[in-house]
Amino acid sequence: MEIAKQQVGHLAYVCTAAELVKTGWLVNFSQATSNLLPDLFVIWKEDMVGYDRRFSKPHHLELIGQHGAISDRETRIPLIKLGAY
Repeated sequence: MEIAKQQVGHLAYVCTAAELVKTGWLVNFSQATSNLLPDLFVIWKEDMVGYDRRFSKPHHLELIGQHGAISDRETRIPLIKLGAY
């Protein structure tokens, strides 16, 4: 976690699920679902996106419409539910 904070901490919040629960960003979860959570979260502060190049394909860098930052612009995007999910 410290390495991630050193590398992207100026661009993103790097935190654990427990920290997100404590701050109210994540609702408390059951023990059964806690195994599904990542070891750490990287929450971009601005219009940024991060890729792990060990797993990402080159065409991922060309995608338009990435969402996930917590900038004012990103948090105002309406959620539209489509399909069967």
